[in-house]
Amino acid sequence: MAPLTTHDRASITKKFGRSKTIFSSFQKAYDLDGDGKMDAIEQVMMKYDTDGNGEFSNEEVFHIIHDHFEAERKVARFRRMVVALAVFVSAMVICNLGTSYAAMGLAKSLTVSGDVMTVKGTGG
Repeated sequence: MAPLTTHDRASITKKFGRSKTIFSSFQKAYDLDGDGKMDAIEQVMMKYDTDGNGEFSNEEVFHIIHDHFEAERKVARFRRMVVALAVFVSAMVICNLGTSYAAMGLAKSLTVSGDVMTVKGTGG
């Protein structure tokens, strides 16, 4: 993998922001741009380098990829839930409109006289 360019780091910083002032020499090893602060990508690198040697082993890369795919599965599940909810809400709106239309049609054909409701045109 090619090293990050200054433009890449600026894009990452703009997207994820900066946080956490570096205090330990362990954390300084992950400060790639040397600004004394850990941006989001540097924090993630530190999180996944579980043995703290500054390099990613096959196992550490496996965990990165596993977590990435797990996050993608969660996003896909969330999207399916949103679509299902949208379909449900649409069905409820259609049912509500149908009920309103039926009530309107029924109201047109009925008359109320005192306590008695009769169908128009039956004479009674």
